[in-house]
Formats: sequence, structure tokens, C-alpha cells
Amino acid sequence: MKKKAILLIIILTSLSLTGIILTQVYWVNTALQLKEEQFDNSVRLAIKSVVNQLLQNKNEPAFQQKINMISCRKSRLDVFDYIEPQMLDSLMANELKCMKINSSYYYAIYNKINNRFAIGPDAPCEEELIKSPYQFSVSSIYRPGDYTLSVFFPDKTTILIKMVSTWLIFSVLFLMILMSVIKIVKIPTITCNKHNCVNIISVRKVFNFFLKKIINILINVLTANNFQMVLAF
Repeated sequence: MKKKAILLIIILTSLSLTGIILTQVYWVNTALQLKEEQFDNSVRLAIKSVVNQLLQNKNEPAFQQKINMISCRKSRLDVFDYIEPQMLDSLMANELKCMKINSSYYYAIYNKINNRFAIGPDAPCEEELIKSPYQFSVSSIYRPGDYTLSVFFPDKTTILIKMVSTWLIFSVLFLMILMSVIKIVKIPTITCNKHNCVNIISVRKVFNFFLKKIINILINVLTANNFQMVLAF
């Protein structure tokens, strides 16, 4: 077989495999992004429902009477006088369960002006809660002060991967089968002439490189922040 023909086969096969890899990675990344959007919407709906129920409780006559009694003993009411920690904990658990979010989480109410925490958290994750995208103002329940209810999910990435685990497993298996088939194919020896001699070229060596790239790409997809792919060819 001529050298040019062999090189053309290698190039075409490499391009085909690269296209398949990129397509698989693209669909994995797209599926993860869709699941992330669904997760975000579910969390926001749950937190919004919690805030609405706290507001409804604030307007109850029995609660107003309780606030009046507390104000007689204190010159200034705090946010935890309006939002009972036990009630907040119960509402958070019920609403997240209602949205089928079965994951560990931490929540807190803090002042966005000075980052002072009034309620929670139960673990040292203040920085994560301050940076969390899941935040709702509780100014309708307590004034003054810019207090916010924030929630942080430490296992969010794991949850999203589990949501697409079946699709991801089949994609990886497909690529592994494809690689196994290609690795056993060899290209015939190229004949030598008086001036140079080309060593035996094997498709196996070419695709060993792409196998390593597949592993790196999949690792990047599963570990990159916000699931942004890092393709470093």
C-alpha cells in the first residue's frame, strides 16, 4: 500500500473518531446543562414557597400577638424573632422534598450588607452560602436590614451526574467498544527504497493517543466548573 494512501486512511479515520468523540461530549454536556437548569428551577421554586409561607405565617393574628409580646420585652426585634429557626428548618425540608431534591444542603439567613449570619449555618460554609446562586430576600418578612435566605448544595455536581448516569454510561461504553475494534486493526508495511525506509505504521499507535484524549475529555466534562468543557488538543 502506498504511503500517501496509508496517511490518508489515518487522517480520515482520526477525523471520524474525533467527530464521534466531540459529538458524544457535546451531548453529555448538553444533557448536564439541561439537568442543571431543571435543578436550579426546582430549588428556586422551593425557596420561594418557603418565603411565601413565612410571610403568610407573619400575617397570622396569633403570630402578630406573639410579636407584640416580644416587643414588650425587647427594644429592638431581630430577624429570628420573625423567622423561627425550627419552622424554617421544617419548611426547607418539606419544600425540597416536595420538589424531589434528595440531597444534603445547608441554609442560612444573613445580612448582605455586612455578611453577618443571623440564622445558621450548621456547618462552616459561610463563604459558599454568600456566593450561592440560590438566594431570596426576606425583606417582606423583616425590616430593616437586607437579609437573605441562602441555600448551598455541596453535592450538586454528583446529583446532576446521577441524573444522566444511564446516558453517560452508554456513551462511554460505545466509545470503548469503538476503540477496542479500531485498536486491533493494523496497516500493512510500507516498502522501503534506497534513500529512506518508513517503519511499520499501526493504527493502534495513532488511536492510543485518542484514547488518552477521550479519558481526559470525559474527566474534564465531569469535573469542570459549571460543566464547561476543556478541550486541550
